[in-house]
Amino acid sequence: MQLIAPLIALSLFTFSAGEVREVALTAAVPEAGSARRTACTVTVELAGDTLEVEMNGSPVPAQFLPKLDFSMADERSLAVVDVHDADGWVRAYDEVEWTNAGSMEMDGGGSVESFPWSSNARTAIEGRKVRFERCADAATGFADGRDGDAAALEGLRVELGLAELLPSESMAIGDTWTVEGDALDVLFEPGGDLAYELDPEAASYLQREERSRAYTGSLTMRLASVEDGVARCEIEGEIARVTVHDGDLTQVPVVDGTATETVTATWEVAGTLDWLVDEHRPARLELAGALHEESVTLRDEDQPGPTYRSVFRADGERELRIVCEALDADKAR
Repeated sequence: MQLIAPLIALSLFTFSAGEVREVALTAAVPEAGSARRTACTVTVELAGDTLEVEMNGSPVPAQFLPKLDFSMADERSLAVVDVHDADGWVRAYDEVEWTNAGSMEMDGGGSVESFPWSSNARTAIEGRKVRFERCADAATGFADGRDGDAAALEGLRVELGLAELLPSESMAIGDTWTVEGDALDVLFEPGGDLAYELDPEAASYLQREERSRAYTGSLTMRLASVEDGVARCEIEGEIARVTVHDGDLTQVPVVDGTATETVTATWEVAGTLDWLVDEHRPARLELAGALHEESVTLRDEDQPGPTYRSVFRADGERELRIVCEALDADKAR
């Protein structure tokens, strides 16, 4: 079900001197006639050259393996404006961009192959307006009078208000709470599946079909301060996105057949969330930290011939920034 935190009356208990003792961090259903702009930016840089291979349970010596050199820079940006009415809201997707460039070089012992790529993806929802109804699990259709592919709406995130990160009870300064499980997905895919369109070559690297996706790890959130109606929450932890794909053995000379690839992207997170207590909404989320990606390919057990397992690792940095601001609804329409 769509996550909409109920409107809970603000509860502040103060000392006589006016110092905040305890605060309820809550998200509210935006009022009819209100408007919000949310802008998200995600940047990733990765590089790696570590390959390990096992066959029939024994490590393959490094001198018999190709030397790999991988690098990638990725940036995604999303800017939307939600205009609310009594039944839901219309979201204008003003900016939806994804740029990615990288290369993989493979030195097989004198023969070097290079596989560079560069992509500037677009999506059918950029520049469009989409209707969302309250208590619905997905978008209900385009809202700008133009035809469109309904399939492009299926994976869009309904709520962008970061309510998943809030505690379930009032907090005093210094109190902590934990965020884990599916609540972490907003930090990896803040806009949901935005139906990006890539050319076939770039898609083979960047947009492979997933068998499954899961989120592990946890964040520790700490209420650090409340000043002028802004609650600052400090964030740290280690979280991961685990995706499973069909494996590719075409570059392995002595093994073929089907395989399974599991990619684990582990993010060491640190940052802050600024929450507007009286307005029941976020102002800014900023997170950054080291990113470690491990890709494990296993030849499927039902395949004939030797067993095969390879591990490729890459390391880098990941940053996420989400900024939310109130707008004049009449000007935002």
